[in-house]
Amino acid sequence: MNLNLNNLENLTNQARMLGVSEKSIVLMEEQMRAGLTKIELTDVYPAKNGQVEATVFLQQSNRSEHFYLNKFQVSHHRGKGLEDGHKYFVTLPEKDGKPQFKTLDNTLQAIELFKAQKGNSVLSSGKKFDSSSKLAGMENGKVNYVAADFQKTFNSKPPTQTIWVDKGKGFTIPQAVNMIQGKYVFRDDLLNSLKGEVYAAWTKLDFDSPKIRDNYPIISYNVPQYGFEVEKELAKYQIRDLEHPQKYDALLTSLRNGDSPVVTVAGSNGQEAKLLIETEVRFQKINFFDLDGGIQKREQFLKEQGLGQELLTGKGRERSNEIAQELSR
Repeated sequence: MNLNLNNLENLTNQARMLGVSEKSIVLMEEQMRAGLTKIELTDVYPAKNGQVEATVFLQQSNRSEHFYLNKFQVSHHRGKGLEDGHKYFVTLPEKDGKPQFKTLDNTLQAIELFKAQKGNSVLSSGKKFDSSSKLAGMENGKVNYVAADFQKTFNSKPPTQTIWVDKGKGFTIPQAVNMIQGKYVFRDDLLNSLKGEVYAAWTKLDFDSPKIRDNYPIISYNVPQYGFEVEKELAKYQIRDLEHPQKYDALLTSLRNGDSPVVTVAGSNGQEAKLLIETEVRFQKINFFDLDGGIQKREQFLKEQGLGQELLTGKGRERSNEIAQELSR
């Protein structure tokens, strides 16, 4: 088909703004040139527990040859997922005596397609169909086998969130990957649709409330109203990275995107250590973890040990929760 190169250029720029991998961007162009009208691109990201899949959806307009990128979806799988370079294969009913199968990159879609079969089917994974490894099997519409290391993935329903975007603007894929894992993300370009005003806030998915249109609600901790300022919180601790402007700026960007950056800290015993840090905006704190994920007491890294008494407890913490609820409304 004739490919509109301006549309391809715009989509490529939008995909890069969102954080789509270069491998998926190349695949996007290949599928557009092949004449597909609906395109799905899946990238896999390591997570603290399992992995996160991010799938971008593109669709061609009914009125022109132009494609649009309006949304992507993130899913947090806590069990085994795809290995690098592998794909899923679901066998379908034979056609003219020949075996048929569908190739997929998305774990949730592969499992759903397999479960939807009515006869005999196999769900497998690998680089090629002919050499793929069996993950699950079905006879006469009933599942009769699931590989031991795939059972957790197969039987659990992963937390999933759909993110809508406008010309590449909105939450990025890396930010959404962190949010689906329960982390906080900062944005200074959020729009209050009722007032028509732009505001800044730390945001987090509310996994404890019912979904709205199949999405988790988003809690906003407005800045400066809520009172959490990451720069002031960082300054309380003996973090060596704060002494270098470039490292400091990179650290702020990383935390605002919901990452868990590695920093060098000095403890009360004077020894330095490499630790992971994360924002805990609700309680207006930063959490420290060792490189294996074990939590560390933040008080031991304070510049002044007396500051450890400032931790929110009792009524102070209750009031903090009340403020968050008020702002989210």
